[in-house]
Amino acid sequence: MIQTPNAKAIYDIYVCIFNSPFSLQKKNVVFSGLMAGEPWSWPVIGISRAALEALAAVDFRYKKGTICRAHLVDRIETARALFENSTSPLSRDHFFQQYLKTGSTIITLKSENRRGVRAPDYIPIDRNGDFFQNRLIFCAYGRKERDYLRELHSRFSKGLVILVAPPTAEPAV
Repeated sequence: MIQTPNAKAIYDIYVCIFNSPFSLQKKNVVFSGLMAGEPWSWPVIGISRAALEALAAVDFRYKKGTICRAHLVDRIETARALFENSTSPLSRDHFFQQYLKTGSTIITLKSENRRGVRAPDYIPIDRNGDFFQNRLIFCAYGRKERDYLRELHSRFSKGLVILVAPPTAEPAV
């Protein structure tokens, strides 16, 4: 369960969106706006090999327009799981579980992030370090993240970290 001062308000707004007459596309847009800026939202769970190598080539400095967060499950599929796969809103616990299950992201090159194309294999990122917390547009990317990626790249180069394949199944409620 999400422990945040905004959890109750987020859930209450989810219920309002669920009960609205909006199309799925509009619900998705409204819901995406709601989740933007929550530090735990759209968690980054990995990075593609190509993105890690591109960042290594520039000493792990963020260069606008080169990398992005790629959703492992298309956001419209997450919206479908939250708004269309049941006749009533999910319980609060189930809502947050479903969101975290289908809302995960990985860092990729922009060229790797194409709708309808399976996300690339990725190198897992330690979720205990609070790395890459969500911001309104991208995610936090500062010294802590650079140092972490530098160490991750070193470990990956030595074969101490393996690539993981993204899930292939559609989200279920």
